[in-house]
Amino acid sequence: AGVGSASMMAAATAPIIAVYPDYEQQIMALAGAANLLTTVLGVYFGLFVSLPVMEKTYNFFTGRTREQDLAEEAANHE
Repeated sequence: AGVGSASMMAAATAPIIAVYPDYEQQIMALAGAANLLTTVLGVYFGLFVSLPVMEKTYNFFTGRTREQDLAEEAANHE
């Protein structure tokens, strides 16, 4: 299960369809569109929001910078 997870979509739509069986096609279409939208947006959110925030948080708590890490790695390879 994850962002835009089809298994979670199926688990969420089954009880709704059980209550409203006449609207099964519309419910499944709406759930499928929502699943696709969250998958696409989730990928971009992860790349452009979550990763930069995680990197800044890590650097804040460790007191390190990317430049320090690169300099240390270069020194280890020499």
